[in-house]
Amino acid sequence: MAQQDTVRIGLSNLVAFPLKSDAVGNLTYGAPFRIAAAVSASITPETADDSFFADDIALISNRTISSISVELETTDIPDEVQAKLLGLSVDQQGVVHDNINAQAPQVALAFRSLKSNGKYKYVVLYKGAFGVGEDEYQTKEESATFQTTTISATFLPTAFNGDWRASVNEDSPSVEQTTIDTWLTEVYGATSTDPVPVVPVTP
Repeated sequence: MAQQDTVRIGLSNLVAFPLKSDAVGNLTYGAPFRIAAAVSASITPETADDSFFADDIALISNRTISSISVELETTDIPDEVQAKLLGLSVDQQGVVHDNINAQAPQVALAFRSLKSNGKYKYVVLYKGAFGVGEDEYQTKEESATFQTTTISATFLPTAFNGDWRASVNEDSPSVEQTTIDTWLTEVYGATSTDPVPVVPVTP
C-alpha cells in the first residue's frame, strides 16, 4: 500500500529537560517541565561551507552545521518556567529578577506536530540554551490584539554522539509504541532521564 501524503498542521506539548551531563558514553537529563502553549516554532541550522581549491577550482566542498537557531512563539510563559529556562532568580515575593550575570542552563527541547492524517510527528533537540526574548506590549483597543511571547535559543550537537536532533512519525511502521508514549517524558536515546515528580493528592 502506498504511503499517504501528509502535511504538518499543528504544534503542541513544548517541554524542556535540564541537561545534567553530556560526555562520551553519558547523556543524562533532569525531569521535564512544560514551557507554555505553543503558537509556532522555527528551527534553522546554521551551516558553514569549507572548500578545497586546486587548479583554480573547488575540488572538495564540505558543508557542516555550526549551530542551530530555534525560535519559539508561545502564550505567556509562567514566571517559574522563565526562571528555569533563563537561569533567573525568583525572590520570596515571587518577583523574577533579570540579571546581567544570569547563565541560562542547557536543556533538551521536545514537542509534537499534528499531521493531516491525525497522527503526530515527534521531535527532540538535545542540547541548547535559551536567551532573553523581545517583549512587546500594546494597549487594549475596541477589538483585542492578542500578544504572544517569543523566546530564542541556540542548539548544538552533543558530545555524547554528535546528534543534535531526533524525530519520528507516529505512523512509521517500525516505531514501537513505547517510544511514542515516552517521547515527552524521557529524552530519546539518552543514558537516563529523571522521572516526573509525583505530586501527592490531598484527600
